[in-house]
Amino acid sequence: MRAETHVSRKLLHDVYEEKDCAALLQLLDIVREHLTQLCPACKEEAEAFSRRQERHQESNAPFLQRFETVSRALDAFCPRTEDETASIDALMSSLRSLPAEERWSVLVAAEGLHDRNLATALIEESRSCTPDEPAQALLWAQQADRLLRLLDSKARAADLQVLAIAYQANAHRLLGQLRAAEEAFSRSRLIVQSFEVADPAAIAELDSLQASLYVDLRRLDQAQHLLHRAAFLFKSIRADEQVGRVLIQLGIAYEHDADPVAALEITHEALTYLDPERHRHLFLCAVLSNARCHYSQGDYETALDVVAFDEDLIEVEIASGNTWLDYNLRWLRGRIAAAQGRLDEAERLLSSVRDEAVGRRAPYDAIVANTELAFIHYRHHRRDLALGLANEALALARAHRLPQHAIAALKVLTDTLRQGQPAAHLLHQATELIRLARWNPTAQMPFDLLVS
Repeated sequence: MRAETHVSRKLLHDVYEEKDCAALLQLLDIVREHLTQLCPACKEEAEAFSRRQERHQESNAPFLQRFETVSRALDAFCPRTEDETASIDALMSSLRSLPAEERWSVLVAAEGLHDRNLATALIEESRSCTPDEPAQALLWAQQADRLLRLLDSKARAADLQVLAIAYQANAHRLLGQLRAAEEAFSRSRLIVQSFEVADPAAIAELDSLQASLYVDLRRLDQAQHLLHRAAFLFKSIRADEQVGRVLIQLGIAYEHDADPVAALEITHEALTYLDPERHRHLFLCAVLSNARCHYSQGDYETALDVVAFDEDLIEVEIASGNTWLDYNLRWLRGRIAAAQGRLDEAERLLSSVRDEAVGRRAPYDAIVANTELAFIHYRHHRRDLALGLANEALALARAHRLPQHAIAALKVLTDTLRQGQPAAHLLHQATELIRLARWNPTAQMPFDLLVS
């Protein structure tokens, strides 16, 4: 046997690390060599299959020639040439500087770049806009979808269209447009079925995005099912970063399902797939989830220790501009300070969260932070301050047109505080109701305020 007809450890390493598309093509050539020359049993089965295919499908292409088809398909996934990369990067830079309504005409004019790579760049732009700019994320995903419709039948990529529509659905979710999100996810699933999309990465990404909607809607069994499948699919293609991300989502789903033990186990597993340097953002998301699980169990010191252990990494991430991490860490630390009776620190942290939420135009966050602050002051017998915060929450709810039952609950809460009646239980319930109403405006819960 010639040496090149056998697999080497170096070749397998290059394929596993995805260093070079040529390595995968070489591996396929070796497989073909072994299949056709070295193993009579495999050759017999392959030829029998080929004859059957020719009879039933009237195909003139022998089965073994399909390796060449695979090789041609792999060419589509080869790295872009430097010229194409530069052209797409320049186009994307130009599009970012334009108003949204002017981007499509520029995209249409760039006819020479209409292919998978440009569509992928538009989808990646949509991904990068979440969760901070969901309106922009929606526009980029819509333009990717429109571009894919322009491509001829051979160039169109159903797997990319699945992702483009799924990212539209996710943007609708972040904007609170839940019906539009569900409709878009249904369209994405229809494409999967109609075109028999089998790309595990595309299916796993769709599963993970749709699971986020189910978590928001508290359809937790469905969310967990999709996330388990997404993790399995990402593991099957050794996409460690994506495995870690999906496991973080799964931990959050268990957290919402009041199962902090399962949430901790899943989050610890997520950390094993993430490198603190290469996957710093996701790694710290897992750290934050870990700390939050300990907080939910009343283990406040461990929650603080978990965060303190990676303090240097957190500082680097926040300094790089990760406002989301800073915002959520302050909120967690404020809640822990409140639980431990450190009123001044809790008030400072939660007030900063409330003010930032107002600036972010996140009324639900602002109202929850206000009710949490009100609860702190109420516990420390500062009823006037608690009433003032409850009144602010009610004003925010009215200004942003929250569901009527949420507004009614806050109205009864302010009346209860004004009359000097016991309100601790009602403050807690008001906070929980606002959290539910954020994602599901029709959600109801056993709520004393509504029947008082």
